[in-house]
Amino acid sequence: MRFLFLHRLLHQDPLGILYLGAALRRAGHEVRVIDVALERRWEQAAVAFAPDAVGYSVTTGNQGFFSELNQRLKRRMEFVSVWGGPHATFFPEFIEEEGVDALCIGEGEATVVDLADAIDRRAPLAGIPGLHVKTASGVVATEPRPPVRDLDTLALPDRTLLAHYPAYRCVSHRAVIASRGCPFGCTFCFNSRNRDLHRGKGPYVRVRSVEAVVEECVRHGEDPWATQILFKDDLFARDEAFVAAFAERYRSRVGLPFVCNVRPDLMTERMADDLARAGARLVAFGVESGSDRVRYEILRRRISRDAMRNTVRWLRQRGVQVYTFNILGIPGETEAEARQTLELNAELAPDLAAFTLFQPYPRTPLGEKAIEMGLADRGYDGFSGTHYGPSMARMPRRMQHENMVHLYPAAVRSRLLRSLVPGLVRLPATPLYASFGFVYRATRFAFSLGYVTPRDFAIYSGHYRPKRPPGRRGSKDA
Repeated sequence: MRFLFLHRLLHQDPLGILYLGAALRRAGHEVRVIDVALERRWEQAAVAFAPDAVGYSVTTGNQGFFSELNQRLKRRMEFVSVWGGPHATFFPEFIEEEGVDALCIGEGEATVVDLADAIDRRAPLAGIPGLHVKTASGVVATEPRPPVRDLDTLALPDRTLLAHYPAYRCVSHRAVIASRGCPFGCTFCFNSRNRDLHRGKGPYVRVRSVEAVVEECVRHGEDPWATQILFKDDLFARDEAFVAAFAERYRSRVGLPFVCNVRPDLMTERMADDLARAGARLVAFGVESGSDRVRYEILRRRISRDAMRNTVRWLRQRGVQVYTFNILGIPGETEAEARQTLELNAELAPDLAAFTLFQPYPRTPLGEKAIEMGLADRGYDGFSGTHYGPSMARMPRRMQHENMVHLYPAAVRSRLLRSLVPGLVRLPATPLYASFGFVYRATRFAFSLGYVTPRDFAIYSGHYRPKRPPGRRGSKDA
């Protein structure tokens, strides 16, 4: 059978879709991915492919966009629409929306293959584990499947599905994930809810073998367009043994610079040494709040200031850049505590500090708390597809918080701007600050961090199609 995925450019590999596509191809099905941001005539291309099923991987905030696309296609042809991703998993009532035929709950590789096989045999879809199906007599729902215990058994993400797009084939980075699941329960994150959903079904946190991770990276190392690896794990550096084994193999077999996420309370000086030795050039971690009270009591992130200081110092001593994540507008946070977040980042002096507004996603612990406090409404409509967008929370001093998001990244690195920020955030100049913040972040990303290179930005614009790879380790660009 033919299975089509519709996606929208997010400037990184859609690993979920590529894992599903690989599983479907391994099972003998025909798969195509269309990026609607890159293909002007995407609707005609979809109809010409004549899919039996169309899949969407959606997060809360972009479900409405894909629902409109789905309904447009439904008016032109018949197919089964299959929805997965966090939104489908955490809001199964989405099945009631017009044009939604089936929801894949949890990890989807086995579920989507069973669904494709059933369509191929013209068998009923109801009753497939991990699937909610709309039928003439109502919705038939089954329990989520147990998480895949051995991640090494999965087919590697099939990047050939996107090879016809320069925005994927020719950019500098390749995304890899070494694990699934997070052992921590930060209240703003979906992981605690996801862990509850799979409780009693086997290990939630699973890590691929070092050999499997490095072997995937070797393939990317053979790609002349790739100049860096982005490890997209919530937490890549989990323990000294994994990092040491990874460093030894990665350095000798791959050698590409890479970016990864760590957690300061788990970091050791040895891990910093091994990450640097392997080729880490940028390491990211969440500060989230500079207030110990907010961090410990509201966010449930018991990470000390000393752990953050040590992490930055160890990495910086080894020539590794540092990138921090932060949240503003947290329910219960005072104006002084928001200022503490700026001051702690200024003390840590990361190469870039990103600030976003708290989003009260329902069914996350902090989202539910915001609803109880009267700061948000229940339901998922209205959320933005980006954390840099307006918050759905009815936060006090909304304008000031939005201004902080745009001014704080530059203020972290400028003593003068920090001294002016208390007055600047009270001015009704949010559009001006937003433009300034965007230019500052883009400049830092492209020219200082190299996370997204100037060449990448040119490719994403659609006006530049490189004819040959850029070369590595000092060679000239195309």
